[in-house]
Formats: sequence, structure tokens, C-alpha cells
Amino acid sequence: MTDIVVYPDKLPLPTYKNYSMSPLDRIQRTEMESGYARQRLKFTNAPELLSVRWVFSEWQFALFQSWYRDRAKSGAAWISITLQGSLGLTPHEVRFKGQGQTAFTANLSSTNRWEVTAMVEAREPPVLSSDVLDLLLTRDDFAAFEAMSISVDTFINDRWPNMAGW
Repeated sequence: MTDIVVYPDKLPLPTYKNYSMSPLDRIQRTEMESGYARQRLKFTNAPELLSVRWVFSEWQFALFQSWYRDRAKSGAAWISITLQGSLGLTPHEVRFKGQGQTAFTANLSSTNRWEVTAMVEAREPPVLSSDVLDLLLTRDDFAAFEAMSISVDTFINDRWPNMAGW
């Protein structure tokens, strides 16, 4: 396998506005003349499509364009980027998926910011492991676990970085 290209830490991550995920259908369905249709799993791994949007300053957009062309091989290379998913902000391996004849769309706003939108496909998006799924499905105190995980997330991402002396 080739090396994964890393998204530059000098550039902002995609915004939440217009951010969406669309898992591809892994099922093959065959309609019958009578009775129930037959369904089977076509494949176990399929990319998940993500609609992403960045807002760049002029210089950030210039950096993005050059990085996209030279490092991401005009969208052909797999890249590592931190994206929002069901497990929070986690590293994803993605590559750009063309939108018709364009890989991404860039529009200059009235505030002189570049709004870049693209469709990317994620290779095996991070999800709960089978062991964790089994544990959570068998626990009677799932609501308490969920409340605790939200509290830990709030502390780590909101309070801890703002604590004096850190």
C-alpha cells in the first residue's frame, strides 16, 4: 500500500455547515415473482461518502490548491484528515470523489473568504468495535454510560484547554 498523505495542520478542518455522511448500500436485492425479495451482502467494506466544506482565507486557499495538486495528487491519493464521525473527531482515510467534472468547488464570498466544497469517500470510517458493541448492548446502564461519555468529552474538549496554567 502507498503512503498516506497527511492533510496540512496549517489549514482549518472542514466546518459543520453542510457536513453530511452517506454510507453506500452494501446489499444486493433481487425481486421475486411472488413472495419476499432475496437480499444478500454484496461486500463487507464499502466507502462512506462525506460532503465537506472548508472556509479559507486567500493564503489558505492558495496553500490548499497547491497541496491538493502536488501532495494529494489532484485527488487521486488517499489522505489522512481529522473529521467528525459517530465517534467524534477522529482520523479518517479519505480521497476526493469528483462531482461530475470537478473535484471540488470554490466560491469567493463577499467577505473575501473562499468557500470550498467537496465530496470525499472514507475508507473504513471509524466505528465501535464488535467487542464494545456487545458490551454496550448487554449493559443495563447504557444511559449512565452515555451521560458519562458526554461529561468526559465536555471536560477534555471544552474545560481542560481553558484551565489556568495549561
